[in-house]
Amino acid sequence: MQELMKKITLLLVCMPSSMMGALLASSLVYMFEAYPAHSEAVVTMMVTMPNLTIMIGLVLAPVLIRKFSIKAVMLAGIVIFTLASIIPAWCETFYVMLLFRGISGVGCGMILPLQSTFLATYPAKQRASLMGLSASVGCLIAAVMVSVSGFVAAISWRYVFYLYLINVIPLILAVLFLPNCIDAEEPASQVETIQAEAPKLMDYSRVLALYYIFMLGMLFLSILSATLAPYLEYAQLGGSEESGLLLSVSILGSVAAGLIMRQYIGYMKQLALPVIFAGSALGFVMLWLSSSLLVIGAAVFIIGAFTSLLACLVNYELSCRLPLSVFTSASAGTNFLTFVLQFAAPLLFQVLLGSAAGGSFYVLYMSYAVIMAGFTIMAVILPKMLLKENK
Repeated sequence: MQELMKKITLLLVCMPSSMMGALLASSLVYMFEAYPAHSEAVVTMMVTMPNLTIMIGLVLAPVLIRKFSIKAVMLAGIVIFTLASIIPAWCETFYVMLLFRGISGVGCGMILPLQSTFLATYPAKQRASLMGLSASVGCLIAAVMVSVSGFVAAISWRYVFYLYLINVIPLILAVLFLPNCIDAEEPASQVETIQAEAPKLMDYSRVLALYYIFMLGMLFLSILSATLAPYLEYAQLGGSEESGLLLSVSILGSVAAGLIMRQYIGYMKQLALPVIFAGSALGFVMLWLSSSLLVIGAAVFIIGAFTSLLACLVNYELSCRLPLSVFTSASAGTNFLTFVLQFAAPLLFQVLLGSAAGGSFYVLYMSYAVIMAGFTIMAVILPKMLLKENK
């Protein structure tokens, strides 16, 4: 029972990251009205600010666990995130609210790599399942809470901040069921995979370089939420309602990917990464050639699924190839890259759409398909070059 509750706790501590920014998205229109003296771009930072400051927490977490227990640092992260997320409900000054939004990002950043570290202590098969389930749980929580936030925002956008109190649940569970530390004295069954895999590598820098290169694929995959509505309008296939429905389809793809993570790794083995990029290329080809919402829906589902698989697979591979002490910092690095690339992806999309593609979504999606095909080739060649075993 204790072990089951520990796993449930580790799955639920993803809640801060899953609802960090998305929860306030439905409130933006009301915030624009509440703060007419500020431009819409500045007010939108109320949603995006945690995506920037999360980097601070990601850097802090590996440093803090050298002085404090991993449990203490994670609990501190949850407390900081929760308090900083609800305080803006009482603030009137815009920049004070923005400051606390930034602090909430720091708290979230302290949680993410430590969750991955706890999950990395499980044997390979359990680890793959738990990492996949974590992604699925995060997507489901985001979908439910975003829907609820829309109704709450219609009453008062300030009430939406109180929804962050739901993070008290993983806080209590973490206090009750997470161990204070993870070290070599843990049962051998929990660390044997990591210890067995680590000696096979020539050095850790090659491993990190390899998988961080593959994480760059996020720059091209993390575009759907910001571009679906204008794309549908461009293609004369719908507007905001249809784009909202398609985003739900993308979330379903992420949920499905998390649920099959263990089976996917088991069947695909060395082909796991190439198939992810090849499948993403197929999704962009479908968007490029699309002429109906049904085809676009299928493409969005595919891209959403493979985007989620990429993030999970990179963390899983690093957990197998690095000792636990190195993995915490490596996981912080992957999360750092993920949020930077997610923040930059819509900006890059707009630049490329205007300059390289001449305003044509079809040309741009074709280009993205070609880029994903390039990543597919790299995913076949680079591991053979960089992950040579010692002879």
